[in-house]
Amino acid sequence: MVLEEGVATGLLAGDIRSCHDKKKMMQIAASEMADSTSTTSVTTVYIGDGVMDLPSLLATDIGLVIGHSHSLRRVCELEGVTLLPLSDLNSEFKTRIDTWVRDPASPRPLFAASWADLKPWLQAQP
Repeated sequence: MVLEEGVATGLLAGDIRSCHDKKKMMQIAASEMADSTSTTSVTTVYIGDGVMDLPSLLATDIGLVIGHSHSLRRVCELEGVTLLPLSDLNSEFKTRIDTWVRDPASPRPLFAASWADLKPWLQAQP
């Protein structure tokens, strides 16, 4: 994953062939971001649209599901993963996100959105 000033650009460096490769790349990027910002933790966000993204979506602090993939939604349902609308990710959840960062084993929901909903939300983040 290519980083600029501690922020992932969305460009990938390396060979990604499976969902496990995506998750590993996400974990490496989070570690590199923490190193580049001299902090012990960073809040990670992963945006995905299919079943191949599920391990990465669940391994990050905030998993954002884009689109209406029936197969992804079905797997989430079977695995007991809650999908909430992006509008639910408000200040109330900021406290819960801090808890998720401290306790990676705690259950966390994924948030569903369209690209139209996502852009204003991302621009509003500090």
